[in-house]
Amino acid sequence: MNLHLLTDYLQAIQTITNVFLLKDYLLLNIAPVVTDWPGQLFIYMAITHFHLQGNQFSIPSHVNSFISILGLLYVSLNFREKAIMLHYNFFQNLFHFVFGAKKTFAKKPKP
Repeated sequence: MNLHLLTDYLQAIQTITNVFLLKDYLLLNIAPVVTDWPGQLFIYMAITHFHLQGNQFSIPSHVNSFISILGLLYVSLNFREKAIMLHYNFFQNLFHFVFGAKKTFAKKPKP
Protein backbone atom coordinates (compact mmCIF):
# COMPACT_ATOMS: atom_id res chain seq x y z
CA MET A 1 0.00 0.00 0.00
CA ASN A 2 1.03 3.60 -0.43
CA LEU A 3 1.57 4.89 3.08
CA HIS A 4 1.78 8.64 2.57
CA LEU A 5 -1.26 9.97 4.44
CA LEU A 6 -3.12 9.34 7.66
CA THR A 7 -6.00 7.82 5.71
CA ASP A 8 -3.57 5.36 4.09
CA TYR A 9 -2.42 4.18 7.52
CA LEU A 10 -6.02 3.87 8.70
CA GLN A 11 -6.83 1.74 5.66
CA ALA A 12 -3.81 -0.50 6.34
CA ILE A 13 -4.88 -0.92 9.97
CA GLN A 14 -8.43 -1.64 8.84
CA THR A 15 -7.13 -4.36 6.51
CA ILE A 16 -5.40 -6.03 9.45
CA THR A 17 -8.36 -5.73 11.78
CA ASN A 18 -10.75 -7.16 9.19
CA VAL A 19 -9.24 -10.56 9.96
CA PHE A 20 -11.73 -12.00 12.45
CA LEU A 21 -9.18 -13.60 14.83
CA LEU A 22 -7.03 -10.47 14.89
CA LYS A 23 -9.99 -8.26 15.74
CA ASP A 24 -10.72 -10.37 18.83
CA TYR A 25 -7.03 -10.46 19.74
CA LEU A 26 -6.68 -6.68 19.51
CA LEU A 27 -9.57 -6.12 21.90
CA LEU A 28 -7.39 -7.48 24.74
CA ASN A 29 -3.82 -6.99 23.48
CA ILE A 30 -1.55 -4.53 21.73
CA ALA A 31 0.28 -4.92 18.44
CA PRO A 32 3.70 -3.29 18.05
CA VAL A 33 4.22 -1.65 14.68
CA VAL A 34 7.86 -1.19 13.66
CA THR A 35 8.02 2.05 11.70
CA ASP A 36 10.32 4.85 10.69
CA TRP A 37 9.53 8.47 11.53
CA PRO A 38 6.58 9.11 9.15
CA GLY A 39 4.97 5.85 10.24
CA GLN A 40 5.28 6.80 13.88
CA LEU A 41 3.76 10.19 13.22
CA PHE A 42 0.72 8.83 11.39
CA ILE A 43 0.07 6.10 13.96
CA TYR A 44 0.25 8.69 16.75
CA MET A 45 -2.02 11.02 14.79
CA ALA A 46 -4.57 8.24 14.38
CA ILE A 47 -4.48 7.41 18.08
CA THR A 48 -4.88 11.02 19.20
CA HIS A 49 -7.77 11.72 16.81
CA PHE A 50 -5.88 14.17 14.62
CA HIS A 51 -7.93 16.86 12.88
CA LEU A 52 -7.05 17.14 9.22
CA GLN A 53 -8.35 20.06 7.14
CA GLY A 54 -11.01 20.82 9.71
CA ASN A 55 -12.56 17.33 9.57
CA GLN A 56 -12.36 14.95 12.48
CA PHE A 57 -11.81 11.35 11.54
CA SER A 58 -13.91 8.78 13.31
CA ILE A 59 -11.13 6.51 14.56
CA PRO A 60 -12.18 2.94 15.34
CA SER A 61 -11.35 1.83 18.88
CA HIS A 62 -9.08 -1.00 17.70
CA VAL A 63 -6.59 1.58 16.37
CA ASN A 64 -5.60 2.19 19.98
CA SER A 65 -4.24 -1.37 20.07
CA PHE A 66 -1.43 -0.47 17.65
CA ILE A 67 1.73 0.90 19.27
CA SER A 68 4.33 2.42 16.99
CA ILE A 69 7.95 1.64 17.83
CA LEU A 70 11.14 2.67 16.14
CA GLY A 71 12.93 -0.32 14.61
CA LEU A 72 16.42 -1.24 15.71
CA LEU A 73 17.72 -0.71 12.18
CA TYR A 74 16.55 2.90 12.21
CA VAL A 75 18.06 3.49 15.64
CA SER A 76 21.37 2.09 14.41
CA LEU A 77 21.34 4.11 11.18
CA ASN A 78 20.38 7.33 12.96
CA PHE A 79 23.11 6.82 15.55
CA ARG A 80 25.77 6.18 12.91
CA GLU A 81 24.77 9.22 10.89
CA LYS A 82 24.78 11.41 14.00
CA ALA A 83 28.17 10.07 15.15
CA ILE A 84 29.75 10.82 11.77
CA MET A 85 28.24 14.30 11.68
CA LEU A 86 29.45 15.11 15.21
CA HIS A 87 32.98 13.85 14.55
CA TYR A 88 33.14 14.73 10.85
CA ASN A 89 36.78 15.92 10.87
CA PHE A 90 38.00 12.70 12.49
CA PHE A 91 36.12 10.47 10.01
CA GLN A 92 37.21 12.61 7.08
CA ASN A 93 40.88 12.26 8.09
CA LEU A 94 40.45 8.52 8.65
CA PHE A 95 38.77 8.16 5.25
CA HIS A 96 41.59 10.01 3.46
CA PHE A 97 44.20 7.99 5.35
CA VAL A 98 42.62 4.71 4.22
CA PHE A 99 41.49 5.61 0.68
CA GLY A 100 43.82 8.46 -0.26
CA ALA A 101 43.48 12.21 -0.56
CA LYS A 102 41.97 12.10 -4.08
CA LYS A 103 38.78 10.40 -2.89
CA THR A 104 36.03 12.67 -1.62
CA PHE A 105 34.31 12.12 1.70
CA ALA A 106 30.57 12.93 1.63
CA LYS A 107 29.40 15.98 3.56
CA LYS A 108 26.37 14.04 4.79
CA PRO A 109 26.58 10.25 4.91
CA LYS A 110 23.88 8.20 3.25
CA PRO A 111 21.98 5.70 5.40
